Amino acid sequence: MYVHIVQFRRYARGKTVPAPKSEARTKKILAAAQTEFLANGLRATTMQGIAKRAGVAKPTLYAYFPDKEAVFQATLSAVLDDMKAEAEKTLDGPGSAVERTAAALENKFSRMAALLSNSPHAGELLDNTEAFAEQALAEINAWLSARLAELLAGEGWPRDQASRRADLVLACVDGLFGAYAGSRIEPADVGFVVRRLLAAP
Repeated sequence: MYVHIVQFRRYARGKTVPAPKSEARTKKILAAAQTEFLANGLRATTMQGIAKRAGVAKPTLYAYFPDKEAVFQATLSAVLDDMKAEAEKTLDGPGSAVERTAAALENKFSRMAALLSNSPHAGELLDNTEAFAEQALAEINAWLSARLAELLAGEGWPRDQASRRADLVLACVDGLFGAYAGSRIEPADVGFVVRRLLAAP
């Protein structure tokens, strides 16, 4: 196995500590990794390929990430963070609870579809997303469920019923996400499901 090489900078007394990682370089590496994973899938992607696309030396890449699985996990985290930020902005915007929820989940689906639409490895990547980002996905769903329940309760739904319906909506939408690869499901279908499930208390 390739030895993890750590870059160092020297202090006045001759001591060494790991060099600080550049945020800009990290973003560049993750952008390159995303392109590699979409083009080749997780199994066929290599650290050498990621380093080459990012324009960094292979030892530099290993200074940031110990292996490609760590790169994949970091790439997923960045994508999920962006999705959560977009959803939060939509849920905090104008409109009814139903319309804001439908828009937020449609946007989430659209973002995923845009990433995977031209990838021949969509199925593999979706499976690995669940395996590598299980905790992050669970945290986002818990956050979405709480936000949706809060919005519904604010419009007069009994709180316990709002919570149950929020969980139901997310379970159904997650099913659509899981069925995306090779299917004809579109973002509008997500909005349709959300609006039907939230039609009445």
